[in-house]
Amino acid sequence: MLRNVIAAVIALGLWGAVAPGAAQEGAVMTLEYDIVLSGVTTMGNQKFKIYTDAAAGVLVVEGEQHISIMGRIVDITWTEKWRGDRLVAYDGKSDINKPNLKAKNTITLRENGAKSVLTVNGEARPVPAGIAPGTWWRKTNVVGRKVFFGISDGDVYEDVPIQDGEREIKYKGKKRATEFWKIRGDKARDFWFLTNGVLVKYQRPRGATWYTYELTAMK
Repeated sequence: MLRNVIAAVIALGLWGAVAPGAAQEGAVMTLEYDIVLSGVTTMGNQKFKIYTDAAAGVLVVEGEQHISIMGRIVDITWTEKWRGDRLVAYDGKSDINKPNLKAKNTITLRENGAKSVLTVNGEARPVPAGIAPGTWWRKTNVVGRKVFFGISDGDVYEDVPIQDGEREIKYKGKKRATEFWKIRGDKARDFWFLTNGVLVKYQRPRGATWYTYELTAMK
């Protein structure tokens, strides 16, 4: 089954440009993650539907994230469009309902030559064309980049991912080899990528706790 998934990833052009006719129109891959607090409490989930639009020559990623814990509810939906490793369009909405913050945000991005334009709730700003959203679902979206934007609020920040060797982790009861990457500083994060480039685990500390995104389904 995993071999078939890897073949599907390659067919979808996750590492290279998606040219018209290069992949099956509408070919679909899905990724599902549990979001776990401090390794104990499941607090939400994140899902991706990935397919090609061969006519437009782009890879389309439809994502959704839901978090609900201790009176905090966050719902995010978005669509990414990639041409090779370039983000050419992003459209997202977030609904944040926390005791100390209630907000509804609309975030869009359009590539425009050497620059892109990121618009948050109607306010536009130029950003580098190599920018990526903090969805992290494949290695290409992390490695070699230094500018990202948050999918809940549209905040832009600079970080440099660093490779820190290989790690062996369990996925579906079996040991899997992964590449381990990390970001340090105010927005510290850890990433584990399978050999096919798909994110299998993502971890972010929050004070004395941490959030972990764990891959539960890849099909």
